[in-house]
Amino acid sequence: MNQVAKGGIQITKPVRKSGVELLRILAACAVIVLHYNGMGKALISSSSLSHELLVLLECICVCAVNLFIMISGYFLCKSDKRTWDKPVYLLILLSIIVVISYISGACIGGGKVDILTAIHSMIPPKNYFVLLYVTLYILSPFINLVLNNLSRRGRTVFLIVLVTLFAIYTTLIDSYQIMIKGQPMGVSTVGAWGQQHGYTIVGFVLSYVIGAWLRLNEVGKNTTKRKLLLLLVITVLCLYGWFKVEELFLLKNVSLIEYNALSYTNPLVLLLTALLMVLFTNVNINSKLINSLAKATFVCYILHLQIIPFLNVPFYASIGGVKLFAHLTASVVAIYILSWLIWWVLDYILKPINRWFGRYSIYSIEGTKDRA
Repeated sequence: MNQVAKGGIQITKPVRKSGVELLRILAACAVIVLHYNGMGKALISSSSLSHELLVLLECICVCAVNLFIMISGYFLCKSDKRTWDKPVYLLILLSIIVVISYISGACIGGGKVDILTAIHSMIPPKNYFVLLYVTLYILSPFINLVLNNLSRRGRTVFLIVLVTLFAIYTTLIDSYQIMIKGQPMGVSTVGAWGQQHGYTIVGFVLSYVIGAWLRLNEVGKNTTKRKLLLLLVITVLCLYGWFKVEELFLLKNVSLIEYNALSYTNPLVLLLTALLMVLFTNVNINSKLINSLAKATFVCYILHLQIIPFLNVPFYASIGGVKLFAHLTASVVAIYILSWLIWWVLDYILKPINRWFGRYSIYSIEGTKDRA
């Protein structure tokens, strides 16, 4: 790797590791599982053993969104410049996929195509991830500047402070509210409505800092895979137990976002994400196929939201057993392969636009310094 010292940051052009790219693919598939359970209503439509297995699967997959952010923190933490190509590319992909999906759905259903409705379908909360990710991408060089100018110990102290303020404390407050069946008390460090399941820029920054910390402090390099796997199993089982306890206090069939056990800023969810990051960053494989498939993760993230409502999930969830999990597996694989094919087409079309925007910087920290 070529490194150039600039503004206190070692500028490194990262080489994509197939192990991490595989983790990115698994994270995208995990997001499909989360929405299969929630949006698809698999959890509330299932019963007995099938329900418990879906809950366990939910506890494994809940770290998916955090993984995308931590991977970004891991790879972007040594850069001080941001260009327009990435945010513009993501927003164009979002617009194309959502609008085409809306028009296709309206035509198939015999409905009327309304431009305002098509535009509205691109607006969060469904696509909150895109807006928050772009915001984080623009802000991240300033976060990098702080992290790269701290000592190894200083970065760890900074992370402990962030986790304490925005993960541990907020989780305790929100868990207390669940137990007393109360409304948000306005005492959270994130906002008046609590940690909001981690759907905030605070949660994204926290995951980004953890990813950067893992790389800059070279965390877990000497940890054995056996130990990591044991910690992963223990963490997942603790999350499962937490979920089952909260079931006692929450109303039946309540939305999954009401479960604090599944909040993206739950300390155990953050720990699960970090453990997976350490495990897969130490997987030394080189695969062109994996690297290629991984490029479709963002398309998958957008596309699956348009497809899941048409999968008749409640029917298979009510049947349960092998048919349910065969349907879940087939849905995940089919959606990802379709996303990969769509990515190839859209990337070919958008590549000239992407290259043009890539020539223009949003800003560079080096360029923002006062000149003598």
